[in-house]
Amino acid sequence: MRMSVDRLGILLEHGLSEYQARVYLALLDFPALPAGSLAKAAQIPRNRLYEILEELQSMGLVEILLEENRKYRATPISIYLDRSISDLRDRIGKIESQKSYLEVAFKPPELSGAGDLEAGSTRVILTRRAVAREIDRMMEEAKESLLVACSLGGWDRMLRHLERVPDARRGIVEVVLPRAASANGGVERVVEAWPQAVRWTSAPLHTLTVAVDGKEMLLVHPMPDDDKVRVGRDFALLTTNGALVRDQAALLRAGASTEK
Repeated sequence: MRMSVDRLGILLEHGLSEYQARVYLALLDFPALPAGSLAKAAQIPRNRLYEILEELQSMGLVEILLEENRKYRATPISIYLDRSISDLRDRIGKIESQKSYLEVAFKPPELSGAGDLEAGSTRVILTRRAVAREIDRMMEEAKESLLVACSLGGWDRMLRHLERVPDARRGIVEVVLPRAASANGGVERVVEAWPQAVRWTSAPLHTLTVAVDGKEMLLVHPMPDDDKVRVGRDFALLTTNGALVRDQAALLRAGASTEK
C-alpha cells in the first residue's frame, strides 16, 4: 500500500480520522481485497473495519457493490469535498443569520464606574498567526498614534506589518529600534521606509510592542525572535488598560532618540 505521509496528512486535515484515512487510501490502492487483507493493508484492527467502512460510505467516500460478495470501492474525493463545501456554506449562513441575536444573548456585562473603565481588559494571545491578526487589526484601526517597538530579530517582521498602514496615516507612526540591530545592514530598510519615525534605544529589546492611540497595547514575546510573520509560538498580552498603555509608551519614547 502506498501510504504516503502527505496523502494521509491531507485527509486528516480534511476531517477524516486516521483509521478512516488509512482505509480510504487502502481502497485506492487495493480495491478488491477481502476484509482481512483490507484491514491489514490499512493497518487497522479488523474488528473496526466494517464500522469504518460504514462511516466512509456515509461521508460519500466509499460505495458498496452488491455482487456475489459484498465489495467496497473508493469514490472520488471530490464528492466528499463538494459535500464539505456545501455543509460549510450552510453553517456560515446559519451563523450569519444568528449573529445579531447571539451578540445580544451572550453579551458580557457592562463595566460600570470610571475606575472599571480605566482598568480595561487584558487577554492572552497565543501563536504567531493569532498575534499577526491582532497587529494588522490594530494598525488598521489606529487614528491618533501608532507606536511600534521592534525586537532584535523582529524588525523585518514588523516592517511588513507597517507596510499595511494607509499612506494618509503614516504620519502617526513611531518606530523604536534597539541600537544593536543597526549592526544588521538590512535594518536600514526600516530607516528608509520611515525616515521621520525611527528612534533608537540602547535597551536590547527582546519583545515587540504595538501601542495604539494611548488606549490599546499588544506586548509580544516572539518565539523564536525572527522575521517570520506567521510562523512561530508567540506569547502575547493584549490590554486596553489606558494607564498601562500610556506609561509603557512613555517609557519607550523616553528611552529612545534619533541618534544610533
